[in-house]
Amino acid sequence: MKGINISFKRDIAEVFRDGILMAIAKKVDQLYTILTDASVTDEGLLISLKDPTLTTLWHYRLGHLHLQALLKMSSNELVSGLPALQANSITGRCDACLKGKMMRTPFKPAAQLTSAPLELIHSEQCGPMQQKSFGGCRYFMLLIDNFTKFTAVYFLKKKSDAAESFKAYKTHVERQHQGSGKDYVIKAVRTDAGGEYSGEAFETELRRCGIEFQSTVPYTPQEDGVSENSN
Repeated sequence: MKGINISFKRDIAEVFRDGILMAIAKKVDQLYTILTDASVTDEGLLISLKDPTLTTLWHYRLGHLHLQALLKMSSNELVSGLPALQANSITGRCDACLKGKMMRTPFKPAAQLTSAPLELIHSEQCGPMQQKSFGGCRYFMLLIDNFTKFTAVYFLKKKSDAAESFKAYKTHVERQHQGSGKDYVIKAVRTDAGGEYSGEAFETELRRCGIEFQSTVPYTPQEDGVSENSN
């Protein structure tokens, strides 16, 4: 064929067309076999009728269809335009398919034992909402007592308003318990490590009151089911 040059090096043959590497072949039992895993141009892949890289390409095109069904469609000519395909090792190592089939180890029940009100407060924020409230708020914050499960809801115009709302909540719930002979106070606050709770105002208020700040692992709502179930 015009423009085709073949270079032989020991047991390796390299096929060039107009100076571009088209294919690489290795000598096996007196015959040269094209190495389909070799790095060649897309045009060079047309030399082989059944190219394993085409199997991977059609695996992607058909929504990561599993290999057996893909080969059956090809051999039975069930899809117009689908070329002859063959099994390859690349399809079995598709990163997207492997990640999609991974299973997460079940979470153990979280130990959240408390013996009195206000020992642990769970907090969660939600928003922004598409529609504002009558007061012009797009966010709301939940504050849940772990012992009694009493839940308070505060509406916020901005996430940064969480510190002021927490001050109001703390004053209210602690005042409700005064005079009962047991002056309960908030001892710990647990959140999901969201950025709305990492502001200087909120952390300063917790430090000033001597309240322990607890946070779960990011993107792991299973660690604080009390807040997630109430949200």
